[in-house]
Amino acid sequence: MKLECYIHLPAVQLEELEQFKLCDGILTHMPFDFWYRLDSTFFYAAKHYERTRPVFYYMQVDCHEDEADRWLQCFQITLRDLHLSLLLQPGHYLLPHPLQSCRYYLRDGQPLRPLVGPMNREWIIYGNPWSYYYDSAQLQLVAQVFDFLSDFSDLHQFPDLVSAIAVLQETTAVEYAFEQRRGPDESDLDYRSGFIRCMALLEDILFPKDRSQRFGLSLTKAFGTYLALLVNLDLSQFTVVAERLSYLYKVRSQLVHGELNEDAVIESKATDFMFGRQMMSRAIQGMMRLYKSGYSREPLKEILSACLVSRGKDVLPEPSCIAKFHSVLFPRS
Repeated sequence: MKLECYIHLPAVQLEELEQFKLCDGILTHMPFDFWYRLDSTFFYAAKHYERTRPVFYYMQVDCHEDEADRWLQCFQITLRDLHLSLLLQPGHYLLPHPLQSCRYYLRDGQPLRPLVGPMNREWIIYGNPWSYYYDSAQLQLVAQVFDFLSDFSDLHQFPDLVSAIAVLQETTAVEYAFEQRRGPDESDLDYRSGFIRCMALLEDILFPKDRSQRFGLSLTKAFGTYLALLVNLDLSQFTVVAERLSYLYKVRSQLVHGELNEDAVIESKATDFMFGRQMMSRAIQGMMRLYKSGYSREPLKEILSACLVSRGKDVLPEPSCIAKFHSVLFPRS
């Protein structure tokens, strides 16, 4: 039996490419007639479709009938890793998850019933409100991240990593990104809730809950100090970077406790949300490098705590371990 799968990748566009072999499948643009054979809902949409040029990820396998379910599960894992590989590219922080759009399966060349997500077919027919363009060089980088993820086939061995990936991918839902299209009298809760989710996850994985185990630091200072270890290479600027990152947590606290006025929220919410997601992305990449390099599979907060030392009123990187730590996080090309 031949099992085939076409998965729409919302917001993905190929730059000067018709298709590209990527990982276990092919990025491609289906002609309208073929897409209509798989999904005959909109017979009048040919012009819209060809103008939009939606990108699909194609996978296929020859298997026995009793192996079909297992291969469908493999397709799902590949899709998860592909989306994360695309999402971790610099600046691509609002790439919607493909499960929000449409998936098409064929068995021995015969289309099965389409699987339609909450975005329906809108971004296939009418295009993306925002797009991320990939050329061959960028897709080679995506392939490198995908290969890197292959070492984490059993992600459940790394609970911190699983939690971070889940929040990063779930907050790509389009409701977190349509604030710019709303009027001044409409709700602005989406950016705030997305930002707070990211902050809550980072707080959970970065540092110990017990204050005595985090060198007596307050939550705000601990957030900046521990996160600075993951995102900052220049030790001479460590304190400055930590203070700037602590501000991010301060904004989170002000939002949670209702201390920010509405004008301040509206002005900062998009920037804070995007920066929060950027820090999530950096934390995920840092964890993957640490775990792959032979660091123990203990919680991230314990790995980070071992790299810090208390010096008077300051908590700073511990020289004897930070060199190895940073050589893993910031490898030279």
